[in-house]
Amino acid sequence: MVLRQVYVHLKLSYDYLESDNQKLCFLFCSLFPKDYPIQLNDLMYYRLGEGFVTCREKVSTFDRTLDLIDKLKSRGLLLDVEGRDEMFCENA
Repeated sequence: MVLRQVYVHLKLSYDYLESDNQKLCFLFCSLFPKDYPIQLNDLMYYRLGEGFVTCREKVSTFDRTLDLIDKLKSRGLLLDVEGRDEMFCENA
């Protein structure tokens, strides 16, 4: 019963994401195990490899990735990793 309630809230949060890019970024992050530190550089390269962003866009792919991560964090779908000097996030 509790898991069902969690999934209902998670689906609602997912459905209200503003763009398909935010949804795809969240889905990529959900492929990692819970509490796994996801390097933002790696996430950017995965997105490039899958063709969700291209190198020809005017805004750098890293800046777009940071923007997507910030939006997911603001909705509580991702968290910062405490005590790391590098740029990491983890799924909530």
